[in-house]
Amino acid sequence: MIPLDHDIRPLRADQVEQAQRLAQGVWKDVLQKETGIKLDYPLKPEMVLRTYMSMDPGGSLAAWSGDRMVGAIYAHAWGKVGWVGPMEVDPSWQRQGIGRSLLQAAEGYLADEGCESIGLEAMAERRGSVSFYESRRYRPVGDAPFFDKRLDDTQIIAPSVSPLEENDIPAWSKSISDLCRSICPGLDLSREVQGVMAIGKALVAISDSGSLNGLAVLHTEGSRDLGGHQLRLMLVDPASRNRNEVGAALLSSCEALSHNAGAGRLFFTTTIDDTLVDLLVMRKYRILGTNVRLVKGNGETRWWDGNIISWTG
Repeated sequence: MIPLDHDIRPLRADQVEQAQRLAQGVWKDVLQKETGIKLDYPLKPEMVLRTYMSMDPGGSLAAWSGDRMVGAIYAHAWGKVGWVGPMEVDPSWQRQGIGRSLLQAAEGYLADEGCESIGLEAMAERRGSVSFYESRRYRPVGDAPFFDKRLDDTQIIAPSVSPLEENDIPAWSKSISDLCRSICPGLDLSREVQGVMAIGKALVAISDSGSLNGLAVLHTEGSRDLGGHQLRLMLVDPASRNRNEVGAALLSSCEALSHNAGAGRLFFTTTIDDTLVDLLVMRKYRILGTNVRLVKGNGETRWWDGNIISWTG
């Protein structure tokens, strides 16, 4: 392999269209290699990329060879936990060191943000991708199946669940941070909740006493052209006495919100434990594929079990 002469720079607002075209070409190529069929892949909405940039300005990075964008990566700081995804490299410029440079730059950004561990996902059938991350000292910690459900029944949002409006966030910010820390010390998903207001919806599960029992985040804009919504997060307070009921109420409410908005499906990737399996079977989800979840750094390796935290971009 002869390394390609390239440099890595933060993505600028006037370069978003180039990043959109890059992503479209990369995922069109992946689909063709996986299916053998040339399929059109929708453009990632401009607002999604701008939201990534607003949440983590230094984590949205592009690789350039001259004036051509040949790769991009998006890193997200969740307190002491970092997440990377997606990473996209122009198919005609792969295997030339671009992915390695992008990942190294993303890791540097997350380290500067105080992240002590970093997670990402790769498609299980793409062994080359998994091996690449393993060569960068990421270790597989479990499968993350791709779950999907067709939304064809009229549903209602559970009485214990309420949509969160942008002006509600300051009042709930401490409760959201406390919920995250109860799941994993150092975890803080405040940026995700704030950012979703531009590209999706957030829901909170509230106890009879008015405290926060759980939280869900839906991405509606990024997956609109795929015919559905992505469930980005579903977190339940581990100390909740009726944890299973809270999870069921949040998931059914996400389905109702998406169905009522005209989405035909709800999908996500997540690792699973026995309780979550039972819930997903009861709610009639199907598995369409499997990702591998990989982690680098310190910290617990299974803190996300029992919650849905979709690490796909």
